[in-house]
Amino acid sequence: MAKRKHIPIRTCIICRHTFTKNELIRLAMREEGVFEDKKKKYLGRGAYVCHKQECLAKVLTNERKCLDRAFRRKVKFLNLFDLNRKEAKEALQGVK
Repeated sequence: MAKRKHIPIRTCIICRHTFTKNELIRLAMREEGVFEDKKKKYLGRGAYVCHKQECLAKVLTNERKCLDRAFRRKVKFLNLFDLNRKEAKEALQGVK
């Protein structure tokens, strides 16, 4: 019998739904701020967000201080997404 490969499961910090690691956006922190870790390999604490527009909008505005909790420190400013990205633009349109 072949051994099954382990599939890591992560939780969205906004909606708290679980997904496989590859289905989520990983955020990491540097001195410059929070950024999207596209390769999902950056060292240190990471936070995961799903692709739903509501979740992206809440993360971009740091509503409910979700990033502060996830990174266990105050997040002063965000360098989250390349704003040319379609889903980030759509998420920001819903925020006023």
